[in-house]
Parts: sequence; C-alpha cells; structure tokens
Amino acid sequence: MAPVNNFFQFDEDLNNIMGTFDYSNNLTRIGGLLKGKASSNLHNKLFYQVSTMVAGIGQMMCNKGYDMDDSSISTLITQLSNIMTQADMSIYSTTAQMMAAIASALGSYSTTSQMNTAIANAIKGLGGDNLSVAQVNALIAAGQIGVGIGQVWTSVTSARALGADFVNNSNKPIAVKISVASQNIGSFSIYTYINDVSLPPLTVYTPNAGFQAVADLIVPAGATYKFVAQPSSGSAPTLFAWWELR
Repeated sequence: MAPVNNFFQFDEDLNNIMGTFDYSNNLTRIGGLLKGKASSNLHNKLFYQVSTMVAGIGQMMCNKGYDMDDSSISTLITQLSNIMTQADMSIYSTTAQMMAAIASALGSYSTTSQMNTAIANAIKGLGGDNLSVAQVNALIAAGQIGVGIGQVWTSVTSARALGADFVNNSNKPIAVKISVASQNIGSFSIYTYINDVSLPPLTVYTPNAGFQAVADLIVPAGATYKFVAQPSSGSAPTLFAWWELR
C-alpha cells in the first residue's frame, strides 16, 4: 500500500484571508489575543500558515515512503525521527563510524566488510580487474587508489621501443607519455594500443626533420600497451623520450 499523508492545508482556496504584509504588522499577531471579537481573516491566515508548513512536511515524508497520520502522536514522532539533523551526525565522527552507518543504511550491505567489498568491486570494474577484493580493500585502507597516488614520473626510454608490447605489471593504473621525432618533412601518425585495441591515432604535420610530437595514455593495471609511429612517407619516426608515472 502506498504511504499516505492526512495533513492538509486550512483554507487552501485562500478565502477571506489576511494578506502577508497586513499579517506581519497586525497587533494581535504581534501581541497575542485579547478579549473581544476575533478577526476571521486573521485567524484564517494563522491556520493557513501553520497548516501549510505541517502539510508540506507531511507530504515530504510521505514522498519518501513514510505514513503521516494524526491518529497516533507516538507513531508520528517515530516517523519524524527519520529526519536527520546536525545532532544526529555526532555519531559519525570517524571514518569507521560513517562506513558502518552507510553499511547499515543499505540493506544488502549489512556490515562494513560487505560495504568495502562492494566498493572494491566497483573499483575493479573501473580498471582494476586483476586485483582481488582483499587487495583493493588494502589499497582503500592505505589511501593508495588512483593514478598519481604513491607514484612518480620515471624515464624508461632506454627500456622501451616503438612497436613493442609492454605490460603494466603494477597493481594500479599508470600514465605513459612519449615524445617521437620525425625524420622527414611531411606528416606521421602515432597509434596507441591497450590490450591490442587501437585507440584513435594522433597525426601531426612536420615542417622539418626532428620535429617532435607528444602522445600519452592511461594504462589499466595488468594491461598491455604499445605505441606505433608511421610516417606518410620516408623514414619512420624515432623515439625521443618515454616517461611513465608508476
């Protein structure tokens, strides 16, 4: 059964109701009721404002799946207690407390360990396919997830060559940047491959021999990668520099 809200606006048609400016300056509103004849349009405004706020809160809770009924004040208090305030946040002052709270809130992840497993699986799906859940959990705990964290740029030019396959044998993605020098006037293209899948090439026009172009890519953990440089004519370009962030 769909949740219900039985709190409604009073005078929702705005009949015989005092305007907001007059209400804000009304002496009875400011000083309270005195003996004498009551003003109907003043009270319509009072009941309208109060009921509008109550009805709005009730419908907001109803939209979130809570029954809002005036038949039981204890039940109503329980439903309203689902609204989180700053006072409720003090119990989440540490990472462990926050993770436990998130795990508790998500029914299928009833423990912090299960939540970490879910996070680990999500990370594995974003390029860490060769990592075990335990390895990803360890990296999360150590703050060692993501390109650039705990990595440094290193020149590996002497150990690399164009056209050859290499493997990212680390447990994290790496960044690779190369510089290729032309041997002719004309143009050449740099092709990049990840696990033998060709990415869109970079084509440059070379006004003189020795003109350099730079290409880079991110290599997932465990993936193979290579660069191939092909000229439009003449001699093949040569590798000038190869750096890796690992």
